[in-house]
Amino acid sequence: MKFPQRPPQQSSPAARPLPPLPALGWLGILLAACTHTTPESQETWEVFVVRGFRIGYAHTCRVAERQRDLSLIKYNHQFRMRVRRFGQIAQQAYRLTSWEDPQGGLHAFDSQLDLGGQVTRVRGRISKGRLVLTTTTDAGSHQTTLPWRNHYGGFFAVEQSLRRSPLQPGERRRLHAIQPVLNQVAAVQLRARRYELTPVGQKRMKLLRIDVETVIPASGGQSLRQQSTLWADEQGEVWKTQQRTPLGDVAYRTSRSEALAALREAEPFDLGRATIVPADMP
Repeated sequence: MKFPQRPPQQSSPAARPLPPLPALGWLGILLAACTHTTPESQETWEVFVVRGFRIGYAHTCRVAERQRDLSLIKYNHQFRMRVRRFGQIAQQAYRLTSWEDPQGGLHAFDSQLDLGGQVTRVRGRISKGRLVLTTTTDAGSHQTTLPWRNHYGGFFAVEQSLRRSPLQPGERRRLHAIQPVLNQVAAVQLRARRYELTPVGQKRMKLLRIDVETVIPASGGQSLRQQSTLWADEQGEVWKTQQRTPLGDVAYRTSRSEALAALREAEPFDLGRATIVPADMP
C-alpha cells in the first residue's frame, strides 16, 4: 500500500490534496491483538529510507475476524514520519483500520491523518453500490459518496492478491484498489520480472521483482500515474518496495527496534532542500 503523490488540480472533498511530504504509503493503529503471529494473524514492521536517511516506520497487524456470518480480515496499520523542511521539523502520522474480505474486497474503514496537529478523520462504508465517506475536521463534518463496483479492492488488495496467488516470472495481473488519503479507486497493473538477490536492510534475499503502475483518477479527466517496484518471496509476501521518484524512497521489512529507531535519527532528512529545483540563470 502506497501514499499516492499529489494529483493535478485535485479538488474533490472525497479526495483531499496530499500532505507535502514524500510519496510513501504505510499506515496503522498499534493494538495488542498483534503482539505475536499465529495462522490467523500477522505482524510486520517496516522502515522508510530516503537517500540514506531513515525517516519513518510503519507497523501493520492483520487479524482474522468474524462479523455475524462474514469472515473478514481486519488490518490495523500505523505510519509515522519525521523530516525537516528547510530546517523546521515536520511530522506526519496516519492511522488506518480496514475491514476486508479474504478476496481483498473492502467492507469498511476508519482513518486519521495528523499533520502537525491538524487532524482529518475519514470513515468509509460500502452501502448499495456506493462508498459512503464521512470526513471530520475541526471545521465540522461532511459526507460524500463514490460509485463502488464488486471487483474493487480495499487498501490491501495488492498484498492479498499476491498472498492468494503469488505471481510467477513473466506473469501480469490487473486489479483495482482504493488508495489511502485520496480515497480514490486506482487501476493497478503488476508485472513480474525475475527472481534476484535483493538487499533488504542488512541481509540479502532471493525475491521476485514486480513492477507496479498505479493510475489514479483526477479532476478534469486527468490521471496520476505512479511507478514503483516491489520485491516478494515465493509465498507472495512483500519484503521491499521502492518508489520511482527523484527521491527514490524505499521501504523494507525489519525488526521492531530498528523501525522505531527511525524517528530518533540525530539529524533528520531535509525534504525541503532536497526537492529544490535550481532556476536557470539568464
